[in-house]
Amino acid sequence: MSELTDEMQRKSILLVDDVGSVRSLCKGFLRELGFERIEEAVDGKAAVQYLRHHAVDLVICDWNMPHMNGFELLEAVRQDPNIHDMPFLMITGTSDVERVKQAIAAGVSDYILKPFKPSQLGFKVARALTGSQHQSAARMEAAADEPEEAAEPTEEQPATAASAEQSGQAAQPAAAEEEDLDISADAVAEEQAAGKS
Repeated sequence: MSELTDEMQRKSILLVDDVGSVRSLCKGFLRELGFERIEEAVDGKAAVQYLRHHAVDLVICDWNMPHMNGFELLEAVRQDPNIHDMPFLMITGTSDVERVKQAIAAGVSDYILKPFKPSQLGFKVARALTGSQHQSAARMEAAADEPEEAAEPTEEQPATAASAEQSGQAAQPAAAEEEDLDISADAVAEEQAAGKS
Protein backbone atom coordinates (compact mmCIF):
# COMPACT_ATOMS: atom_id res chain seq x y z
CA MET A 1 0.00 0.00 0.00
CA SER A 2 1.25 3.49 -0.83
CA GLU A 3 1.91 5.67 2.18
CA LEU A 4 1.62 9.44 2.31
CA THR A 5 4.97 11.04 3.07
CA ASP A 6 5.75 14.54 4.32
CA GLU A 7 7.07 15.34 0.85
CA MET A 8 3.78 14.23 -0.73
CA GLN A 9 1.77 16.29 1.75
CA ARG A 10 3.64 19.41 0.57
CA LYS A 11 2.45 18.86 -3.01
CA SER A 12 -0.14 21.18 -4.50
CA ILE A 13 -3.51 19.77 -5.49
CA LEU A 14 -6.16 21.27 -7.76
CA LEU A 15 -9.61 20.00 -6.81
CA VAL A 16 -12.14 20.38 -9.63
CA ASP A 17 -15.87 19.86 -9.02
CA ASP A 18 -18.92 21.96 -9.80
CA VAL A 19 -20.63 21.08 -6.50
CA GLY A 20 -19.35 23.23 -3.65
CA SER A 21 -20.29 20.75 -0.93
CA VAL A 22 -18.36 17.96 -2.70
CA ARG A 23 -15.31 20.23 -3.04
CA SER A 24 -15.57 21.07 0.66
CA LEU A 25 -15.87 17.41 1.63
CA CYS A 26 -12.89 16.39 -0.52
CA LYS A 27 -10.87 19.33 0.75
CA GLY A 28 -11.69 18.27 4.31
CA PHE A 29 -10.57 14.70 3.56
CA LEU A 30 -7.33 15.98 2.04
CA ARG A 31 -6.67 18.23 5.05
CA GLU A 32 -7.29 15.25 7.39
CA LEU A 33 -4.62 13.43 5.38
CA GLY A 34 -2.17 16.29 5.96
CA PHE A 35 -2.41 18.21 2.68
CA GLU A 36 -2.38 21.99 2.96
CA ARG A 37 -1.84 23.24 -0.60
CA ILE A 38 -5.31 22.63 -2.03
CA GLU A 39 -6.83 24.91 -4.65
CA GLU A 40 -10.30 24.66 -6.15
CA ALA A 41 -11.94 25.13 -9.55
CA VAL A 42 -15.67 24.94 -10.31
CA ASP A 43 -15.33 23.23 -13.70
CA GLY A 44 -12.87 22.22 -16.39
CA LYS A 45 -12.69 25.69 -17.95
CA ALA A 46 -11.80 27.28 -14.63
CA ALA A 47 -9.23 24.52 -14.07
CA VAL A 48 -7.58 25.18 -17.45
CA GLN A 49 -7.31 28.87 -16.58
CA TYR A 50 -5.79 28.04 -13.20
CA LEU A 51 -3.32 25.55 -14.70
CA ARG A 52 -2.10 28.15 -17.21
CA HIS A 53 -0.84 30.36 -14.38
CA HIS A 54 -0.04 28.03 -11.47
CA ALA A 55 2.12 24.97 -10.93
CA VAL A 56 0.12 22.00 -9.65
CA ASP A 57 1.34 18.53 -8.67
CA LEU A 58 -1.99 16.67 -8.92
CA VAL A 59 -5.46 17.26 -10.37
CA ILE A 60 -8.42 15.59 -8.66
CA CYS A 61 -11.44 16.06 -10.88
CA ASP A 62 -15.09 15.05 -11.03
CA TRP A 63 -16.28 13.62 -14.34
CA ASN A 64 -19.71 15.30 -14.54
CA MET A 65 -19.51 19.08 -14.72
CA PRO A 66 -21.01 21.78 -16.94
CA HIS A 67 -19.01 23.81 -19.49
CA MET A 68 -16.05 21.39 -19.60
CA ASN A 69 -16.37 17.99 -17.96
CA GLY A 70 -13.62 16.01 -16.27
CA PHE A 71 -12.88 13.87 -19.31
CA GLU A 72 -12.49 16.97 -21.49
CA LEU A 73 -10.17 18.47 -18.87
CA LEU A 74 -8.13 15.24 -18.81
CA GLU A 75 -7.77 15.41 -22.59
CA ALA A 76 -6.72 19.08 -22.41
CA VAL A 77 -4.10 18.29 -19.75
CA ARG A 78 -2.70 15.34 -21.72
CA GLN A 79 -2.47 17.47 -24.89
CA ASP A 80 -0.63 20.36 -23.20
CA PRO A 81 3.15 19.80 -23.49
CA ASN A 82 3.77 21.76 -20.28
CA ILE A 83 1.56 19.58 -18.07
CA HIS A 84 0.88 16.40 -20.09
CA ASP A 85 2.47 14.14 -17.48
CA MET A 86 0.70 15.65 -14.46
CA PRO A 87 -0.99 13.01 -12.28
CA PHE A 88 -4.77 13.13 -12.76
CA LEU A 89 -7.27 11.39 -10.47
CA MET A 90 -10.81 11.09 -11.85
CA ILE A 91 -13.79 10.99 -9.48
CA THR A 92 -17.18 9.75 -10.60
CA GLY A 93 -20.40 8.32 -9.26
CA THR A 94 -20.68 5.63 -11.93
CA SER A 95 -18.77 2.42 -12.63
CA ASP A 96 -19.65 2.46 -16.34
CA VAL A 97 -17.10 0.24 -18.13
CA GLU A 98 -17.01 2.50 -21.18
CA ARG A 99 -16.10 5.49 -19.03
CA VAL A 100 -13.31 3.55 -17.37
CA LYS A 101 -11.97 2.50 -20.77
CA GLN A 102 -12.21 6.09 -22.04
CA ALA A 103 -10.35 7.46 -19.04
CA ILE A 104 -7.62 4.81 -19.27
CA ALA A 105 -7.14 5.45 -22.98
CA ALA A 106 -6.91 9.20 -22.32
CA GLY A 107 -4.19 8.67 -19.70
CA VAL A 108 -5.95 8.97 -16.36
CA SER A 109 -3.60 8.20 -13.46
CA ASP A 110 -6.30 6.61 -11.33
CA TYR A 111 -10.06 6.51 -10.77
CA ILE A 112 -12.15 6.71 -7.61
CA LEU A 113 -15.88 6.15 -7.17
CA LYS A 114 -18.22 8.20 -5.01
CA PRO A 115 -18.92 7.73 -2.22
CA PHE A 116 -15.43 7.11 -0.90
CA LYS A 117 -13.67 7.17 2.45
CA PRO A 118 -10.72 9.42 3.34
CA SER A 119 -8.47 6.35 3.45
CA GLN A 120 -9.46 5.40 -0.12
CA LEU A 121 -8.76 8.92 -1.34
CA GLY A 122 -5.44 8.94 0.52
CA PHE A 123 -4.39 5.66 -1.07
CA LYS A 124 -5.26 6.87 -4.59
CA VAL A 125 -3.56 10.24 -4.05
CA ALA A 126 -0.40 8.57 -2.74
CA ARG A 127 -0.28 6.24 -5.75
CA ALA A 128 -0.80 9.11 -8.16
CA LEU A 129 1.87 11.27 -6.52
CA THR A 130 4.46 8.51 -6.54
CA GLY A 131 4.01 8.31 -10.29
CA SER A 132 3.66 4.53 -10.20
CA GLN A 133 0.17 4.77 -11.66
CA HIS A 134 0.61 7.36 -14.39
CA GLN A 135 0.44 5.81 -17.84
CA SER A 136 1.98 7.65 -20.75
CA ALA A 137 0.20 7.63 -24.08
CA ALA A 138 3.08 5.60 -25.53
CA ARG A 139 2.55 2.76 -23.03
CA MET A 140 -1.19 2.77 -23.70
CA GLU A 141 -0.55 2.62 -27.46
CA ALA A 142 1.92 -0.22 -26.94
CA ALA A 143 -0.68 -2.15 -24.94
CA ALA A 144 -3.28 -1.52 -27.65
CA ASP A 145 -0.90 -2.83 -30.33
CA GLU A 146 -0.25 -6.15 -28.56
CA PRO A 147 -1.49 -9.26 -30.41
CA GLU A 148 -4.95 -10.46 -29.44
CA GLU A 149 -5.12 -13.25 -26.87
CA ALA A 150 -6.89 -16.45 -27.92
CA ALA A 151 -7.95 -17.32 -24.38
CA GLU A 152 -9.78 -15.21 -21.82
CA PRO A 153 -7.32 -13.43 -19.52
CA THR A 154 -6.86 -14.86 -16.04
CA GLU A 155 -5.78 -13.18 -12.82
CA GLU A 156 -2.22 -14.35 -13.55
CA GLN A 157 -2.49 -12.98 -17.10
CA PRO A 158 -3.78 -9.37 -17.07
CA ALA A 159 -6.06 -8.22 -19.85
CA THR A 160 -4.45 -6.25 -22.65
CA ALA A 161 -6.24 -3.46 -24.43
CA ALA A 162 -6.82 -5.78 -27.40
CA SER A 163 -8.34 -8.59 -25.34
CA ALA A 164 -10.38 -6.07 -23.37
CA GLU A 165 -11.97 -4.90 -26.60
CA GLN A 166 -13.04 -8.48 -27.32
CA SER A 167 -14.43 -9.19 -23.87
CA GLY A 168 -16.06 -5.79 -23.34
CA GLN A 169 -14.06 -5.24 -20.14
CA ALA A 170 -11.88 -2.27 -19.32
CA ALA A 171 -8.27 -2.55 -20.42
CA GLN A 172 -5.52 -3.23 -17.90
CA PRO A 173 -1.88 -2.52 -18.62
CA ALA A 174 0.21 -5.61 -19.31
CA ALA A 175 3.54 -4.10 -18.21
CA ALA A 176 4.98 -5.70 -15.08
CA GLU A 177 5.75 -2.37 -13.45
CA GLU A 178 2.06 -1.48 -13.63
CA GLU A 179 0.66 -4.65 -12.08
CA ASP A 180 -0.82 -2.67 -9.19
CA LEU A 181 -2.79 -0.36 -11.48
CA ASP A 182 -6.31 -1.46 -10.70
CA ILE A 183 -8.74 0.71 -12.56
CA SER A 184 -10.36 -2.12 -14.45
CA ALA A 185 -14.13 -2.37 -14.60
CA ASP A 186 -14.10 -5.19 -12.04
CA ALA A 187 -11.91 -3.17 -9.68
CA VAL A 188 -14.17 -0.14 -10.05
CA ALA A 189 -17.22 -2.27 -9.22
CA GLU A 190 -15.43 -3.79 -6.20
CA GLU A 191 -14.38 -0.32 -5.05
CA GLN A 192 -17.95 0.92 -5.36
CA ALA A 193 -19.21 -2.03 -3.29
CA ALA A 194 -16.50 -1.47 -0.66
CA GLY A 195 -17.40 2.22 -0.41
CA LYS A 196 -20.96 1.31 0.55
CA SER A 197 -19.87 -0.91 3.43
